[in-house]
Amino acid sequence: MSARPLPDDPTATNLAWWQAAARAHRAATAGYYDPAPLLAGHDRLTAHEEAALARALPGGVQGRAVLHLQCHLALDGIKLARRGAAVTGLDFSSEALAGAADLAARCGVRLELVQADATALPPALRGRFDLVWATVGVITWHRDLGAWMRAAAAALRPGGRLVLHELHPLFTMPASTAPLVIDFPYLGGSGHAFAEAGTYAAPEAELGEGLNVSFAHGLGEVVTAAVEAGLGVLRLEEHLEVDFDPRGDLLTREADGAYRWRPGGPGSPPVPLLFTLVAAR
Repeated sequence: MSARPLPDDPTATNLAWWQAAARAHRAATAGYYDPAPLLAGHDRLTAHEEAALARALPGGVQGRAVLHLQCHLALDGIKLARRGAAVTGLDFSSEALAGAADLAARCGVRLELVQADATALPPALRGRFDLVWATVGVITWHRDLGAWMRAAAAALRPGGRLVLHELHPLFTMPASTAPLVIDFPYLGGSGHAFAEAGTYAAPEAELGEGLNVSFAHGLGEVVTAAVEAGLGVLRLEEHLEVDFDPRGDLLTREADGAYRWRPGGPGSPPVPLLFTLVAAR
């Protein structure tokens, strides 16, 4: 990635990037967005996601109303719908929602799909959901983390749960891990524009300039934003290993099949890659 001056309208810049990314991801026939496993009936989440879901809703999602926030192609939404949830997917990208609708139809699953910004929840979605589900690469696209948390909280019924399973802010800092190059701050909410070729899931995709804007949010800022939005934090967990590289090209798979980041070299202690926040309204 190469740093660029911050554009006047980061949201519009990011929407253009996600429109192009969604077109590339819809065309995938391998990798993260390969539709074949879903079409074959696969409905498993990652191990960390399954654990978070069990903590948030110990009885499962059958008969529950779920908002898949920033759903993109709604892979998780389709999986949860297959388990009996009534799933609404929200995203600001029309291309992503078109892909989600097509994939859901091919899977024989019904989703309600809403085009909106995650920080500006439509009134019709307020107070409707038992679970707000948001995973991996969501809050970094928003300058106003408080607005994101307030929208998530507003979507929940009393007693509802938020699951935010997200890139750890330490893992957002490096441009590369070998050699280690840091080009992004840990916290502070400031915007940083980057031009990059391809996406995390489609590195060869043609995205034009590929300009996008990310915002840094530290772990303390995430927890504070949740509390200030009226949510009670039930669990905050940091994860040292993952079963796929969520940034696409920074991690090496180890002998046990898991991916870890060891800045000190092989055998040194790993640092967190993801975190999971479970909170209740």
